[in-house]
Amino acid sequence: MSVKFYTKDEKNELRDLAVNIRQLSVAEIADNVYGLTLYSKKNNARYLVCYEHPSLIFDLQKNLVFYNAKTTNGMNCYDFVQFYENCSFTEAREKVNQYYMERDPRNLVLYEYSHTKNAVYKHTGISLPDRESGNFNEMKDYFIQTMAFEGNVVDTLILNQSLYMSKNMHNAVFVGYDEKNNPAFALEYGIKDTPYKHEAAGSFTSVGWKQIQDHASDIIIFDSPMNALAYLSIDTEASVIASKDITTLYNMVKYYQENSDKYEFMKDVKNITYILENSPKADLVVNRIKETATDERFKNMKQVDTDELKRTYIQSMNANSEFQYTVSEEDYDEVEYKDIRTFIDDMDEMTGQLQDQQNKEERAME
Repeated sequence: MSVKFYTKDEKNELRDLAVNIRQLSVAEIADNVYGLTLYSKKNNARYLVCYEHPSLIFDLQKNLVFYNAKTTNGMNCYDFVQFYENCSFTEAREKVNQYYMERDPRNLVLYEYSHTKNAVYKHTGISLPDRESGNFNEMKDYFIQTMAFEGNVVDTLILNQSLYMSKNMHNAVFVGYDEKNNPAFALEYGIKDTPYKHEAAGSFTSVGWKQIQDHASDIIIFDSPMNALAYLSIDTEASVIASKDITTLYNMVKYYQENSDKYEFMKDVKNITYILENSPKADLVVNRIKETATDERFKNMKQVDTDELKRTYIQSMNANSEFQYTVSEEDYDEVEYKDIRTFIDDMDEMTGQLQDQQNKEERAME
């Protein structure tokens, strides 16, 4: 029997992958991988019964499958594949991981359970959260007042339907579109005091979220839509692509490499840069992208350095007619880069100090 030993980096990658796979439905595996026929029990839609194997009971609320009604320990995706194929856990994990990385929800039968309605919904592709009718003032106030994002950018995203507020939870929903300009990716962010992030059912993670200018020759890669929006607030003409998070960035880049001929904007792109968090994990992802890249644009992509970010911020401030003090790079020597949102916050704080100092000097001269 052969034993596979994983490096520290491989273990971390598997751990990150397992976190994302927790959202993968066991019923989805049963239907799409093994072709099993699932139907709801008459007295409770939460449970699905398998036609081919009546002893299998799928609990959609817990996302577990039980071998029979008397079993107390349910099986998750890994356990179910191991059980059904009678293979080792390592083999089962490899199969599930491979399925997850290659899955395209647009072509799969998906199962979504509503606890409040006690109903199960089968659908193909993304199921977007219901849209709030009327204006999105609560969301706009959060982005503009609390997060200090550029109001015109937020309005533009709403106008082109890349951003909206959900009806039930009043979350901000970032929507990404596929090569046919159909919604394929959606990520919800809480705009209340409690942090919240959730990917919509049937979301195609690899598509990510993007805002591309017409005939853009340069694009910037980010590790979340919120970080991309923060940057767009200081560079409104930028073209950006954002993954769900740092753990899904590699697969998003891989997807755009393999499907670049399907996306019209990729034909114009000549230079690709990235703005990520300053962390060992981000460095590992970037190195993996470059080492495995089949597209020279991704193989040669470079990080936007701190000095360039400062220049972009300064240009934005000097173009702002409400700010009366002309700033320069020397004014921000003390600001260091950790991640884009912290960086902009620190730059804003320094700008406030500069404005206060300018006001004091003007009053002293009166």
